[in-house]
Parts: sequence; C-alpha cells; structure tokens
Amino acid sequence: MLLRLLLLLILIPIKSYALIEVDITRGNLNPLPVAVSPLSIDKKSNEGFKKNIKIENLGSEISKVVENNLRQSGLFNPLDKNAFLQKPDIANLKPRFEDWNLIKAQALITGKVSFTDEKLRVEFRLWDVLAGKEM
Repeated sequence: MLLRLLLLLILIPIKSYALIEVDITRGNLNPLPVAVSPLSIDKKSNEGFKKNIKIENLGSEISKVVENNLRQSGLFNPLDKNAFLQKPDIANLKPRFEDWNLIKAQALITGKVSFTDEKLRVEFRLWDVLAGKEM
C-alpha cells in the first residue's frame, strides 16, 4: 500500500511556480573598432603599378576598398588613418600593439601588394590587438 502511494505521488505532476520574465526590446551590437593600414609596396612593384595600372598608390586604394566594405557591413568601425602611429611597412612585419591600443583598435588589418611577372599579388594579415597576436 505504501509503495502504491509513493508511486502515485511520483507520477502526479507537481506545478512549479517559479516565473522569470524577460522582455527583449532590441539587440545591442556595437561595431568592432578596426584599423585598416594602407598596404605596403616595394619600390620595384610600385614602378610596375605606375607603368601598367596608372595608379599612384595601389596599396592605399585597395585598403580603402576593404575599409568601405567593412564599414558598410555594419559590424566594423574602421578608424581614421590620421590617428595611426605606425607606418604601413613596419605594421605589416610586426605591429606595435601598444600603439594600436592607444587609438582603441581591437583588430588590425595589414598587408602588402607586389607585382611580378605581370601578376598582382595581395596579401592580408589580421591581428588581434588586445591579445597581441595574429589571428
């Protein structure tokens, strides 16, 4: 009899009165501050660009395209290039993360452009400024 009563109590659902109300009105997504450094170019490649493409500084032009695409996605906030403390050629090799931290960048995009055998080669590197390493 006791066993039946215990079994009956286990099988009867017990209501829980704990209530949590969550009211979501909108999402909160702040764009990531990113620094897009102008791409570095060696002298030989730069002469090849001027001769074949008729663009003075192709590295800057490519970085502008990348910057505009990131801005238009709404997920990134490209920082003003006038605030950059480090030159593009040095930043491409090994960025000084302290400098990029000062301007509040959380990510850094560097790279280089080369022109060999009538072919354009573009390399990008993405750096995590807060962790101080390449992603």
